[in-house]
Amino acid sequence: MASASTLNLYFQLLLLVGLSLGLVFAKRKRLVQHGWLMLAVFTLNIVSILVVMTPVAIALLTRSGGFSFDLITVLHALLGMAVIVLSIRILANWRFRKPGESCYALKGEMMRLYILWVAEVILGVALYYQLYV
Repeated sequence: MASASTLNLYFQLLLLVGLSLGLVFAKRKRLVQHGWLMLAVFTLNIVSILVVMTPVAIALLTRSGGFSFDLITVLHALLGMAVIVLSIRILANWRFRKPGESCYALKGEMMRLYILWVAEVILGVALYYQLYV
């Protein structure tokens, strides 16, 4: 049976597909669907962080006797935190309203978030292979 980390790897790749689908929705001006999909992807990512990634990080810290993460781990965690903060900022601006000028003003920030999120997933895949393969 696959480990929680392996299942989470596949789950993160599915979230990346959802994130990319959200980009398609935005490009096609399906902004309401875009907003709700991004909220779902963000929420599922938070659940994944709490249920799988945090316990794995705690286990790694406990096993190593302290903070001994390498560069990939640190970059993955820092990018992950940036993704969370930026996502909250954008979602708080939206507040379940019909897209308006305030949303359009954040278009560049949303694209930066997409790029950061893709980079964070790539680092997560690299970290998975470093730990488990």
